[in-house]
Amino acid sequence: MDPAPIEPTPDSATRHPRRSFAQSLPLVLIGAGVLAVAVGVAVVPPDRTLGSSVRLVFFHGAVTWTGIVMAWTAGVLGLAFLLLRRPDARRVWLVLSMAALFWAGSLAISFPVMTMTWGGVLWNEPKLLMSAEVVTALLLAWGVGLVAERPRLTAALALASLIVMVVLLTITPGAFHPDNPIMASGDMRYIGTFGVIVAGLLGISGGLVLTGR
Repeated sequence: MDPAPIEPTPDSATRHPRRSFAQSLPLVLIGAGVLAVAVGVAVVPPDRTLGSSVRLVFFHGAVTWTGIVMAWTAGVLGLAFLLLRRPDARRVWLVLSMAALFWAGSLAISFPVMTMTWGGVLWNEPKLLMSAEVVTALLLAWGVGLVAERPRLTAALALASLIVMVVLLTITPGAFHPDNPIMASGDMRYIGTFGVIVAGLLGISGGLVLTGR
């Protein structure tokens, strides 16, 4: 009598499609984000004055916007944790990490951008000083959250960092630095490519947060 055929065992991806999707989502977000940023930067229309170097200006603005969005997200999640104990404090800290990373990146990129557009670094430029203050607040909150490992403290610091950022963005004058010149241009080519870059950076941020959960 021949033995009964052995049925193939479905792999975990077949048995748990939702789990498989959740595991692959961070890499999908990061990959799609990198592609979007690369395409967005590549197709930025050249400027009459800066030429193709305007791409760095666009990237700098997109990095700043991403930092703002992530700081808002961290602050709102921090408030939610203080009130509802949800989401977990690690998620709040991870989002706060992204806010600190992108604001620090924005501050670093501002130096070559200022040199390229204004011929040098204006050390007393109000928005440059404001960026340094926001970075300091975010890094302080991030560092304390990393060392202390106290959930409520991490959430409170995320919320406090958001308040600091909002106040500084509100009271800091533009001086030489125009307010949102890309959106104010009204040119959909500029606005569209800028939106693609921001969306890509947000996708990368979301993927990194999910990777560290």
